[in-house]
Amino acid sequence: MVTKLIQTPYQLIGLTKLRLNNLKGLLITDGVGVGKTISAGYIISYYSMKFDQAVYVISPMGLVDKWVLELKDKFGFNATPIRKFEQLKITKEECKYHDFSKEPKIYVVSNTFLRKELDDNFDISPGLLVVDEIHNFRNSNTVGFSSLKKICEKSRIRIGLSATPFNNSFSDVVSIYHLLFPNYE
Repeated sequence: MVTKLIQTPYQLIGLTKLRLNNLKGLLITDGVGVGKTISAGYIISYYSMKFDQAVYVISPMGLVDKWVLELKDKFGFNATPIRKFEQLKITKEECKYHDFSKEPKIYVVSNTFLRKELDDNFDISPGLLVVDEIHNFRNSNTVGFSSLKKICEKSRIRIGLSATPFNNSFSDVVSIYHLLFPNYE
């Protein structure tokens, strides 16, 4: 599916590590502009056709359009931007009728929806979950952390992207790992 990229070994490290680690999660921490989005795109390319489940990319509102454009231009994917909570709630129903054998279903979701408590009826189960700027959820005492954790627990594979995973203390990284590896203490 990759259309306009020259594969570089560096940007394939994330996919290689994820396939080999058997942990179903990965934190990619590179500097700004190094290629975390491209590394995640390769992971999306590989795993999007492995499951009969959607891929969800959760990113800051200001990066939703960038993700949609990058996935289209560099990987040939048609991703659906989600800007309203009502749109997010119907993605599960859409997936029931989607033919995953023909093309993947990818949603790029603004992380602003996670800042409020998700009710018990809210239920999405991503095959692959990519959380851009995951360091925004480093505080385990927030509603955003709790909401994201519910989604992470239902995801088959979780990817976190951050240029700054260590903001205040070591506990920032521990919180991020609790999201990416919810089955481990």
